Amino acid sequence: MREITIGQYYMADSLIHRLDPRVKLAGTFAFMLTLLFQKNFPAYLVAILALVVVVKLSTVPFPFIVRGLKPIAFIILFSIVVNMFFVPGEPLVKFWVFQVTREGIVMA
Repeated sequence: MREITIGQYYMADSLIHRLDPRVKLAGTFAFMLTLLFQKNFPAYLVAILALVVVVKLSTVPFPFIVRGLKPIAFIILFSIVVNMFFVPGEPLVKFWVFQVTREGIVMA
């Protein structure tokens, strides 16, 4: 059970830890909605920058965060592959019955 860190509480005394749980929940929900409706690359860079700032403010060690993301790595990789091969568009690489499309790479 020690290896499963996703959602596990990390004891620290930081600005983020002292926030009201409702504020953290609302902030997470707003962050997810913002990501869902973005369509351009610079907006994603701003979101990554905001996430880095929040992680730094939380004082949670980076290896602890990465260890928590390991269980969903397969889901992320599967999603990338499905988008690359099954989104119709301009073919970049074609082999057998599969093709990688420009639009599929953009969606991935």
